[in-house]
Amino acid sequence: ITKLGNYYYFCKEGQKLLDISTNSNNYVIILSIEKFQSFNKHYGHNTGNNLLIEIGNKLNKQNIVCRLSNDVFGIITHTTNIKEEAEKIFESLSKIKVKGETYSVYPIIGIYQCKQNEQILEAIDKATIAHDEIVGDYNKKYCIFDETMENRILEEHEIEEIMDEALGNEEFEIYYQPKINILDEKVVSAEALVRWNRNGKMISPGKFIPLFEKNRFILKLDLYIFEKVCKDIKEFNLKNITFSVNVSKEHFNALDFIDEYDKIAKKYKINPKNIELEITESAGIDTNITKIMKEIKKRGFNISLDDFGTGYS
Repeated sequence: ITKLGNYYYFCKEGQKLLDISTNSNNYVIILSIEKFQSFNKHYGHNTGNNLLIEIGNKLNKQNIVCRLSNDVFGIITHTTNIKEEAEKIFESLSKIKVKGETYSVYPIIGIYQCKQNEQILEAIDKATIAHDEIVGDYNKKYCIFDETMENRILEEHEIEEIMDEALGNEEFEIYYQPKINILDEKVVSAEALVRWNRNGKMISPGKFIPLFEKNRFILKLDLYIFEKVCKDIKEFNLKNITFSVNVSKEHFNALDFIDEYDKIAKKYKINPKNIELEITESAGIDTNITKIMKEIKKRGFNISLDDFGTGYS
């Protein structure tokens, strides 16, 4: 479609270029278009193909440009100011004219600075890591690879290998943060917080919660936490306290999850009025979430909105 080289050509020619280069100003860039599939559905595949052609034409000033797959382009550029170069690429692709019509698109740009005698496959992998770092982040125009990203990916891989086992072994513990009425100093409610105790060592929620939201393991964990909370309410006969439980945005793709929560509450004979389902800002507000919130209220549960700051006020 674009008359550009493919992935194989990019690897072959890129390796040649890196082999003969004697300086460190070579950069591999992996570039794609945010939500390109949605663009195709909305405007049609023909317009999508023409958009790719225009992107290829605009990028063709670089040393090597290839279309690696779908809307993913590989670029090798030689520059003394990669940030300026990335800004230029971003601006040139933000608005693209196709057959007389101008379209706004959002390029995702991942960058890796090549070392001498670097293997092209390694450079592509690292530029891809930088690219994936900012998928869905509209605050960043580009991302330059650094070693901490790779370390985090290895750490995430290790966590993913043990997460099912950890759930089975009940390594996820519930801690309750109380809210106290300062007039009579009585506990009126409590928020259930999850902590991961792995062989006596605590793994921070900041490490595993975002990952579990990404790989959707959070769906299992949320149900596990909810059941634990219901068990505790029954066991300690805590009927005068409202317990707040976080609900991940990943549940909002279907109404089914409310049936599961309802079933668990009934199993332990918990009055839904004792439970507050806490929806975080990352869930966003759309028609689906409104429908879900109405259903939650209908079943008798309370709802609270957490961290709704300037983004959604």
